[in-house]
Amino acid sequence: MSEKTVVFVDRYSATGTPRPNPRTVCKGRCEGMGCYPDMKPGVSAADTPFVKCERCGGTGKEPVVRSSSAK
Repeated sequence: MSEKTVVFVDRYSATGTPRPNPRTVCKGRCEGMGCYPDMKPGVSAADTPFVKCERCGGTGKEPVVRSSSAK
């Protein structure tokens, strides 16, 4: 009986992007990638454009909210 090898590939390792820190990862549509596919009806997956995440501005990190009381 031969051994089987399973290779796990996710969106981060497939693109060479480090896995995000769960505490700082963007909670928007990009899920820490900084961009996401702009899925439109009738467009093939190969032709789907990726757009910059509006929440993180493409950084993949959750925006820092500064307190108005901090000076």
